[in-house]
Amino acid sequence: MKINPLGPLLWLFVVLPGYAQMENIKLTESTTINRVYAGLKSNLVFPTDTLQVIPLASLRVGTLLTQRLSNTFLIESQAFVQVANYAPVLSVPTFELIAKLSDKVQIRAGQLITPTTTLRPNPTTWQSQVETYAQSRITGPRPGANIRYVTPTLLLEYGLHNHNGQWANHFRVDYKKLWVAGYVLNNGEYFLATKFTNSKVDFVANYSSELNESATSLFYNFNPQYTVYTDLNYRHETGTTDVVRLGFRSYYENTDYHTRGFFGLEYDFVPRLITAQFFIHLH
Repeated sequence: MKINPLGPLLWLFVVLPGYAQMENIKLTESTTINRVYAGLKSNLVFPTDTLQVIPLASLRVGTLLTQRLSNTFLIESQAFVQVANYAPVLSVPTFELIAKLSDKVQIRAGQLITPTTTLRPNPTTWQSQVETYAQSRITGPRPGANIRYVTPTLLLEYGLHNHNGQWANHFRVDYKKLWVAGYVLNNGEYFLATKFTNSKVDFVANYSSELNESATSLFYNFNPQYTVYTDLNYRHETGTTDVVRLGFRSYYENTDYHTRGFFGLEYDFVPRLITAQFFIHLH
């Protein structure tokens, strides 16, 4: 019997809104579902020089779970699966062993989010499914270990992670709403990124010496409903830019059905594409 791979994803949209909460669902005394995510993204792309319409759509489901082994040790694991009509099936799992040595210090090891990855939207959140080009340039999970020091206003983190056979030293410094992170590979190549966010602005910028490329995105929220954003890159070796995007979003939310999303319009100046966007997700 042939099984439709979209079936389980569509089922989540029907069933999950009936639950009272989509975060911190306690399964047992030691096991918690920290987050359940399901999202549907639909884009209609219109090239300005033809009448052709290009339909793009993706469905993503994911979850973040915690298993507490003791007051000091716990396991945290998250994963998502995304099915799209424009790309192969995508899945990204992590598995972290965490030792909380004190209220301020913890050590993590496994296939995990690196200090640099934390500047990119978490894969089990809606921001990840609709992330900008600049955000997508930030590395994903890598095997390794890191140590983190946290206070209410300051976070310091160092990690040693393997990038496809090559080791990299990662760092991250957060002070209030400003984040700075990056890594240096054994061969001397490096990556730097910064992020600033508040109720009005969400700004990300990064530079890769491996690709000799800079990328940046900026969201400005007029109010909780309306947002404009820009997304662009610059290739230093050739002096060219192949991503120059300007977009607008109108958000909506229904608390009774635990759904949020937006309608949007985006224009990509380089290939001259207009994209009409629709997005809905559970929360």
